[in-house]
Amino acid sequence: MGVGALCTGLACGCWAGVMAVYTSFRTRAISVCLVTDFEYRLEKPDWQSSSRLLFEEINQVFQGTGVRWRLISGGDAYPAEAKGNMVERAGLLDQASCPADVILGLTGRPDKDTNSVALPFSHTLLVRDTPASTPAMTLTAVAASLAELFGVPISTQGLVFSDAQGGILDAGAIRIIRTMRGYDFARGIGALSGSTERRSVKALAEGLVGRDAHPEAEAHRIIARAFAGARRYEDAIRHLSEAVQVDAQNAGLRFEYAMALESDARSDDAIAELKTAAKLDPTDAKPHAAMGVINLNRRRVDLAVEEFRAAARLDPHEASYQVALGQALSEQPGGIRDAAAAFEEAMRLKPAEPGAFAGLRREDTTEQTLLVAVREMEALVNQKPASAEAHMKLGLAHANAGDAEAARDEIQRALQLEPRNGPAHIVLARLDYLSGQYREAASELDAARAAGVQPGADLAEAIQRKLGGLEKP
Repeated sequence: MGVGALCTGLACGCWAGVMAVYTSFRTRAISVCLVTDFEYRLEKPDWQSSSRLLFEEINQVFQGTGVRWRLISGGDAYPAEAKGNMVERAGLLDQASCPADVILGLTGRPDKDTNSVALPFSHTLLVRDTPASTPAMTLTAVAASLAELFGVPISTQGLVFSDAQGGILDAGAIRIIRTMRGYDFARGIGALSGSTERRSVKALAEGLVGRDAHPEAEAHRIIARAFAGARRYEDAIRHLSEAVQVDAQNAGLRFEYAMALESDARSDDAIAELKTAAKLDPTDAKPHAAMGVINLNRRRVDLAVEEFRAAARLDPHEASYQVALGQALSEQPGGIRDAAAAFEEAMRLKPAEPGAFAGLRREDTTEQTLLVAVREMEALVNQKPASAEAHMKLGLAHANAGDAEAARDEIQRALQLEPRNGPAHIVLARLDYLSGQYREAASELDAARAAGVQPGADLAEAIQRKLGGLEKP
């Protein structure tokens, strides 16, 4: 029986098998529109001829993946006056009028934090190429970024994982790209849904076997980053939740999960994940800094100060933590002097740290204003020495100016004159809290409640957390 007769008898199965074999071996040509910015063209005047040679070499790198890149010359990556860092400018590439599966931007504009912006399954990518880069370095950077479009992981040095012989793509990377080569990059992240989404997770997990201790978790993490980059946080959370179930003891994974939750305005859930991350890796300052930011944004200043202090203790050389601590202290009653000290430390660590100098100048101005307020309240007390309210106001003025001892004296005098002064008990509780007398602070809060005044949840929780730490064996 001939092949034709056989396929007639087994029509569906035969042709399905033939098509499956064909599909598994066919090469897909993916069009890539190359756009450049003014700085790149200025640095590399021969960019048109060198880009053709570059893509000939890139296609050699991608041999065996089932992908061949078809270069299309485009125009400007974005207007010459476009501002922002590489991430922000990468967002402008979609405006390029160049129909292609992928838009690749090459930039000569320096960016201290980023060398490439290439999110998995996106339509655009932006790569920095400097005059100091050798042809081999440029090849590696661009090929790595193109590979990342398929979800292939990129190392912290910006290179895709390479094989032992020094090649750019190893067997796992080639397998991922071959499986995902049919992806509709023209639609970007919009094409990542349904069966395509499931196939992506499976392909990544299989390609990461031997490269990651938990390949399925890492696969979900890569997909989550793609969704987060497109601000589809619900989808990112869904995949990070799956990843955490597989690799529950991964502190870094928990941190990413928390950041996605916070981006989706789920702050309580984010805090819970950050606490778990901090317990899993007690040496990592980032979860504490993130909790500080979340608490400060929610106006829970005391808790924010505690977390920023923890971050600064764990990483005392990071100037940004000192600036954040200074900002939080500047909003905490009585924190003005400590805030100035934090800003000074930030400037010592990194003189050009954003916010440090401005924060220090602001605290100097504020301190002068608060000292004026102290003098005014002292005059009021001299006029009304038997007034609990006058002593209370002077105590608050001293506290805001950072003189805790003078503040305590005035608040205690106010309580002598009016023992059931609930607000005075709360101020005294804060002074006790700031001086580390947590049991005394809790007692003052109880006295405030007994006087019919409810303390703020921020201070009450901060004191309770400290008491919990004291009670641990």
